[in-house]
Amino acid sequence: MGFESYLLQVNFKNPVPQTEIKDIIESAGASFLAGKSNTESIDTHREFYFEIRSALGLTEICVLLTPGERNVKYFTLRFSILSPSSVIDQSFAFLNKLNSLRIIKVLDTDNKLKKLDLSADKFKLNKVRIRKRQIIINNKTGLVIEGGGVSTEYIYNNNLMEKLWRIPTKKISPVRWLQILLFILTLIFGSLVIYGETRTITQKTIFFDFIDYVPLTILCLIAATQLIRLILFYRTNAGRMILLSLAIAAICLGYIVWHLKHVEKLDNSPTLFTASNSQIGSDGGSRLYFKENGYLKAERSDHWCFTTYRGSYTIVKDTFDLDIRLDFKLGKRAILDNGVLKFIDDTLIFEITRP
Repeated sequence: MGFESYLLQVNFKNPVPQTEIKDIIESAGASFLAGKSNTESIDTHREFYFEIRSALGLTEICVLLTPGERNVKYFTLRFSILSPSSVIDQSFAFLNKLNSLRIIKVLDTDNKLKKLDLSADKFKLNKVRIRKRQIIINNKTGLVIEGGGVSTEYIYNNNLMEKLWRIPTKKISPVRWLQILLFILTLIFGSLVIYGETRTITQKTIFFDFIDYVPLTILCLIAATQLIRLILFYRTNAGRMILLSLAIAAICLGYIVWHLKHVEKLDNSPTLFTASNSQIGSDGGSRLYFKENGYLKAERSDHWCFTTYRGSYTIVKDTFDLDIRLDFKLGKRAILDNGVLKFIDDTLIFEITRP
């Protein structure tokens, strides 16, 4: 049983046969719920549900029997914590009537299964100071409502957790939402900037070249915003997430600067030779720059578009193995022969120019 209901376990001194349990509980004042119950054959799980529904509240009774079990040793009784305090009187009136028919012992599941006196007044004194019991005692008016999921849903839908259990219902403020949003945007645009910078294939066009700089611009704006917010809120709890967001932005921007310098250093490194071909590319052809340090840079010129490719190569005598991703068909192994670079399994020939 959860927090939404008060649960009692009612033990019979002498087990009651299944054939008699319905009549006994009805005689004590409860109504049998035939549509909810399952009273099939003895070799199945059986469930007997009863209730006492009145202006005093709703008392629910459940008898469960396992396959093959013929006698009822105990059952459970519950009432919602949303019920009026009068449900206690109603429930104990039922228990006293039942006790006059069959001797019972009532155990409090919310107090380590300790035995209860059958006095409603003693129960309402609540000397053991059980919070759940006191909630019901304090309900001068309440709801005639089922326990379990029905009560739980009502409690959450009406934000009663704090009122009933003194558990604050956490609501995220607009400032907190802004803080979370900026942090997420930092991650998103930081990732986009790093991805854009570390691509091995990059394109520059006359009209759409600015698109590559959009994520970087947004990341810089977010970083500037977070820096201002850090100055304003550095003494508050928000300062930690702002600082974390700034650290991520700084790492991304620092990595980009380092990568730009690294690529610039590779591009400016000594060139072993340049291989050119006018058949690839519609405006200016293509070039392969073989650097002395094993770095390979390729360029392709088309109308309104200039594409750069970066990779590496290895050389064994006059054979070159290329490790570079391209968006056009070209072999990965070439042979240097008489001033030209011939690709194996390909008819393309690149002219060689040495510095």
